Amino acid sequence: MAKLEKTIDGVTTELYTPKMIGDLVWETRRRRRMTQKELAELTHVTQADISNIEKAKVNINLQTAKKLAEGLGMQLRISLVPDRTGRQKKD
Repeated sequence: MAKLEKTIDGVTTELYTPKMIGDLVWETRRRRRMTQKELAELTHVTQADISNIEKAKVNINLQTAKKLAEGLGMQLRISLVPDRTGRQKKD
């Protein structure tokens, strides 16, 4: 799967599009020989929602991403990196 990155002020962040997430869920589920129904039962995400995620028809929130990751035996990692410009943001 190709990486998609965005750089702002010298800080590069890896991004995932709905298609990339859908492909990752589909590929991992298939490698684990798991049906959408089985993944739905493990995660409490409906089979219809899993189908729509795999087809990149929807964006998913972090809670759903975490449920799917755990159901697929994976971890969801989110990285926040410090502002490397040396500037502090004011409230």
